[in-house]
Parts: sequence; C-alpha cells; structure tokens
Amino acid sequence: MTTVLLLLAGLTMLLLGGASLVRGASGIAEAPGISPLVVGLTVVAFGTSLPEFVTSIIAAMRKEADLCVGNVIGSNIFNILLVLPISALVYPLSIPEHGTTDIIATLLFAAVLIPVLIMRGQIMNRTVGRVFLGAYLLYMYLRITG
Repeated sequence: MTTVLLLLAGLTMLLLGGASLVRGASGIAEAPGISPLVVGLTVVAFGTSLPEFVTSIIAAMRKEADLCVGNVIGSNIFNILLVLPISALVYPLSIPEHGTTDIIATLLFAAVLIPVLIMRGQIMNRTVGRVFLGAYLLYMYLRITG
C-alpha cells in the first residue's frame, strides 16, 4: 500500500512539475527576442533531462557504464518513438523554423559518435567527453546567436 501511495505521489508531483516547467518556459519564451525554440532547446531540455543526467552521473560514479549509456540511449529512443508521436496525437506538431537543422545536427552527432566509439574500442573517455561537450556548447551558442 505504501508503494502505491508513493507512486501516486510521485506521478502527481511529476504532473505538477511538468506543468510548472511548461508555464515557466512559456513565460521566458514570451520575453522579447527569445525564441521559443531556443527555450525548448535549453531550459526545457535541461529540465526534462535532469533525471537522466543525475542517473547517468551516479551510474558513472559507481562504474556502471552499461546503465549510464543505456539510460541516455533508452531515454532518447523513448522520447523519439513514444513521447513525440503521442504528443502529436494530442495536438498536431509543426516543425519550427530551423527545426530540421536541429534534427540534422542530432543525426550528425550520432553519426560521429558511433565511429569514434568503434575506433576507440567502445570507450568514451574524458577527452571524447570534452570534445562532445564542447561541440554541444558550440552548437547551442550558434543556435542562440544565429
């Protein structure tokens, strides 16, 4: 019974937190000169990815590489193949201006990551992590300023 109550409390907090995140992000996006797409790519992406981020950091600290990588890849597959289509069933989604740029960038990052991991014996070390973090920061800078 306690487990069910905790589950219901967690789901309730998740719904309230999600609604709050959308309200806050919408408020930021209404500020002059701030694109809703940029808010989605930064504020909302960070807010929704925070659980995966924390889980991956803890898994990495515990040397559970499979859990860390599986968490990130599984989350992305789940979002692309379940969350996005269900959202489109609720309300039709249009691809925002420059949205295809983000999709292509995602594919390019994945296309680069796979050979890098294969050539490095399937190890993503600190150097590769720094390169990808730098690429992300550069991409976000270009998206925000462009």
